[in-house]
Order: sequence, then C-alpha cells, then structure tokens
Amino acid sequence: MGKKRKKNNYNQNNCNYNQKKEISSPKKDISLKQNFTSNDVEIQKNLQQKNPNKNLDKQFKNSEKSAIELSKNTTLDNKLILEENKKNDIEKIFDVNKNKTIAKKTNGSIGLIIFLILVIICLIAILLINMNNPKQGDCQIDECPIENNNPKDDDKNNNSKEETYLFLGDSIFYQYNTGDYFRDYNTINTGVNGITALKTLERLEESVYQYNPTTIFILLGTNDLYYDYTPEETFEHLKQLIDKIHLDKPEITINVLSILPINKSDNPKVSKEANGNKTNEQINQVNDNLYKYCKDNKLNYINVHDLLLDSNNELNLAYSYEGLHITELGYHHITMELLKYMQK
Repeated sequence: MGKKRKKNNYNQNNCNYNQKKEISSPKKDISLKQNFTSNDVEIQKNLQQKNPNKNLDKQFKNSEKSAIELSKNTTLDNKLILEENKKNDIEKIFDVNKNKTIAKKTNGSIGLIIFLILVIICLIAILLINMNNPKQGDCQIDECPIENNNPKDDDKNNNSKEETYLFLGDSIFYQYNTGDYFRDYNTINTGVNGITALKTLERLEESVYQYNPTTIFILLGTNDLYYDYTPEETFEHLKQLIDKIHLDKPEITINVLSILPINKSDNPKVSKEANGNKTNEQINQVNDNLYKYCKDNKLNYINVHDLLLDSNNELNLAYSYEGLHITELGYHHITMELLKYMQK
C-alpha cells in the first residue's frame, strides 16, 4: 500500500512537472523573442549610430536623384524660356525694323518737306534782295566796308584829253557807271561804299591828288547823317573837305552836288534799314548850308536833289531801288544835269 501511494505521488509529481514544463516553455520562448527583438532594435540603433554615413548616403542619393530630376525639369524650363525669349526677341527685331522703316520713311518725308521749305525761303530771300539792292553784291550802307577806291577800268577813258573829271563820293557815285554815261569824257570814279565826308577828308591823297584831276564832282554827306552826325556836323565835315582841296589844289574846279533825297514811306519797296534814323528834313538843312557856302566861295552848287523828288517831297521810287540808291533812270537825270558843267 505504501509503495502504491509513492508511485501515485510520483506520477502525480511528474504530471505536475510536465504541466509546469509545458506552461513555462512557451513563456520562455516569448520572452526570448522579445529579448531578441529588443536587442535587435538596440543593435540596429547602435549600428545606425556607429554608421551614420549610410543614412547620409541614402539621403545624398535621394537628394541627388531629386537634383537630377530638378535639373532635368530646370533644363526643360530653361529651354522653354529660351525658346520663348527667342520668339520675343525675333518679334522685337521685326517690330524694331518696322519702326525703323516707318521712322526712315517719316524722317525722309519730313526732311524733304524741310528742304522744300528752305528752298522756298531762299528763293524769297533772293527775290527780296534783288528788289531791295540796286546791284548784286552791293551791301547796305551800315554793312559796307570802305573798299579800294581805285578807279574802275570802264571809268578810265582817253587820258590824252586835257580835261579829267573825278567823281568823289559814296555808294551813289560808286554805283554810277560814269564810263558809260560820259563816253566822250575822261572820267575817274573814286566812289566808295559807306564812306563819310569825314573819312574822305583823311583819304584825299589816294582818292584825289594822285589822279591830278582838272574838275571834281563831290557827292557826300548822306552817310554822316546815317551815322548820327547832326546836320551841322555833317555840313562842317563837307566844308573842311572842300576847303582842304581848294587850299591844296586851287587849280581844281570844285562842283558840289546836293545830298539826294530819301524815301521813308510805307511802300513795301522801301528799306527802312538803308536810311536808318536820318530824315529829309536833315538833308534839306545840310543842302541849305551847302548852297550858301558855295555861293559865298564862288563854287558850283548843283541841285540834283530837286530833280528826283516826288509829289510828297521824297525820293521818287521810279528813280530808286529801295528809297536810297538810284536806278539807271535816276542816273540818267543826274547825268543830264552834270553835262552842263563839263567841256568837251
């Protein structure tokens, strides 16, 4: 009985042991697995800490891939942008060329119009100059320099004749073609554009004495008035000039011409610049003094002033270009008067 109980106890214990074994073994497996997994995670963490370059390599590879993709996309975009820019540039070039051609056409037409306007203005100016100036190349009194007063070739006639007639004066005599008007006479013309009686007084040797004239015709004074000398001063200049010639060359016959009238009307033919501030009243005052002086000194006073007057007591525009200088018709009337004082 006792042995049976022991066996039973033994068997029972074995059963309990086996049960315990069966129960305990899976738990161990689970715990081992857990330990393994936790260890594995830790190992991986350690590996990652030990080899961080692997992660960097991955990141680098990923960034490299993304950069390549980005560069591809960028190159594509850049190509598209370049193509678009080329198109825009071509369009701009065409637009610029169009604008240039349009501008050239416009500038050409504008230039042509300006050229035509300038040509018209020049033609009008030439016409006005021809109307206002007595001869081509002559200048206004205030602009005329004192020129060489040597006689013109056509004014030198036969020197073998005894009488020599010298014309001493300003532009009125300078423009007087005495060689044609006095063909049968020996004439010398020393007229100078713009000269005054005062300036002529300083030039008597070169203007008069070197030619040894027998008779002198003097027509001066209008430029003295133009340069704002008073009528009294102008007369005094003429008086000094005449006295000097008479003193130096008493054998010379002196003929004094009256100062010619001017025209200051509103006629479009009249040039206001040619006469300046001088007036017919001033001219008449000088002429009155000249007349008295010549009468007192037994000199010939030739009144050509009255020959050229119009109904308004101004210079007749039929005898003048612009209210001062004389036309051929005016010189004809003067010539007919001077011939009375010349001998063949």
